Amino acid sequence: MCKDEDPDNLGGLGGMLPAEVLKMLNELLEQLHQADYINHGSKLEFVYVASGGQHVETQVNIGAHRNTGLTPNPSPKGEGNFKSEGNFKGRGKNTGIRKTVGSPKTLKYYTHGNNGKLMKQRERVDIVFRLWNEWGWIDDKTTAEDFDAFFEGKLRHCNITWKANSTILTILLQELIKQPYIEKQTGCAAKSLVEQQFGKTANSSRKRLDKDSEVKIRLTLLVLDTKNPLPERHGRTGNEDVNIQEAALREVFAGQLCSTKGI
Repeated sequence: MCKDEDPDNLGGLGGMLPAEVLKMLNELLEQLHQADYINHGSKLEFVYVASGGQHVETQVNIGAHRNTGLTPNPSPKGEGNFKSEGNFKGRGKNTGIRKTVGSPKTLKYYTHGNNGKLMKQRERVDIVFRLWNEWGWIDDKTTAEDFDAFFEGKLRHCNITWKANSTILTILLQELIKQPYIEKQTGCAAKSLVEQQFGKTANSSRKRLDKDSEVKIRLTLLVLDTKNPLPERHGRTGNEDVNIQEAALREVFAGQLCSTKGI
């Protein structure tokens, strides 16, 4: 039998057999899963049409568990080349595998190019990191490096596990994004950060926010503002001697903490 008459040889793609094509797709899907490019609930459809018109199609629904493989589904349909399609939001005309949501956004807080200000900002983020840990808002396994990355403004999943309720997280992010020291970004809304960065369901019901949490949110906002002075240990000066105890911070910001307007 000639190569062109072999029903198991689709031609094109270097003469790859269907099994080889599917093996290549499985490897590609595995890489996408590891890179976190495909969200749960996505659907990919792969279509290969040989020059002779033979058609191999497979579809995979990606749910809560990783798909274990692709199975060919031959059917006579059209002509063309290998392509991939998906039922993604914002689906365009470009061919190739597309992602629903890649790495989520982070807050654009750090001012690179101004080392003096950047050092102050990193100091403030370090204080907030310790406070959120003390308050039990984030998992104690969260690293300082991952927390720091959340304020870089780059596309990245920061691996921060949020332990407090989603109302605190949602309102906290809503208030942070409003601050003049956080650079505005298109598509960087509190709701999307809550869902994509922290994996929680956004809830902005102010009725569910207790008074103590309001004060802690306000304290976070004040600490991150480098225009606000920080308390120093008695008899000492210098950044390394800043008193980051919550009681000292509350004392310094007492007047501003009393006003929770807008939270």
